[in-house]
Amino acid sequence: MRAANDALRRSEETAELLVEKSRIAEEESMLLTQKATEAEQECQRAHIISAKTQEEKIAMEHKVREAELLVSTLVEEGERRATEAERLQQELIRARIAEKQAKEKLGSFIQSINGSISHSVANSTALNASLLNASHSLLNSSTPHLPASTSISHGLSGSTSHHHMAIGSTGDLPDLTLGGSTDALESSYARPPDLMSLDLLNDTDVDQLSLEIEKERGEYLERSRHLQQQLQHLKSEIEVLKVEENQTVLDAVYHEQLRSGETKYSTLRRTRSGTTKTRVAFFEEL
Repeated sequence: MRAANDALRRSEETAELLVEKSRIAEEESMLLTQKATEAEQECQRAHIISAKTQEEKIAMEHKVREAELLVSTLVEEGERRATEAERLQQELIRARIAEKQAKEKLGSFIQSINGSISHSVANSTALNASLLNASHSLLNSSTPHLPASTSISHGLSGSTSHHHMAIGSTGDLPDLTLGGSTDALESSYARPPDLMSLDLLNDTDVDQLSLEIEKERGEYLERSRHLQQQLQHLKSEIEVLKVEENQTVLDAVYHEQLRSGETKYSTLRRTRSGTTKTRVAFFEEL
């Protein structure tokens, strides 16, 4: 009788365990169904993300093409600016050579003018000396023919009159002194304003032109550096998109679970550890 009761009790416990196991199996089945639904939803989201990624890839490729076109335009512009800068430098060299030649011609012209001035001054000095000698000879030749009774005052007055006559005759001649000739020639052969403007060209326009050329070159280099950085950034983004494109939906789900800290090993460890209630609670949390 006692054995029958023990057997009945064991059979009841076994039945309860079987009921509990069947309930747990049903719950696990429901959880697996829920997980399958969530996995399907995750696959749909992954498909949507893949479509968006494809659109972003197309947009990135369009941006890359635009950037390459802009880079080619800037390269052409830079080459044109470099050619223009070289042409301006050649013109600057030619202008400096022309300025040097003009200054040399001006110096030789001034030297020739100074030589002619010195020659004219020497001629005028010799002419004045000859005129003075002629006047003195005339005075000396006219005084012996005067009468003896003529007073000294008449001789003095005659000599004075002859002297004034000589001076008057010399005064009728043009002024050929050094000062007058030099002032007249310097005023007549003054420096032209075009030659004077060459100094201003050398000091102001040349420096300004050089500064503009350097400024344009710096701006071109800065824009080229910025575009290179943009191209590098776009290439890195395209590489990332290519890697994501080669991944499947399961890879995306796997990486998402890795980011959340869930792996198959951690799930198995949690399902095998603890009591039945804790396992059921874990599946419910999933």
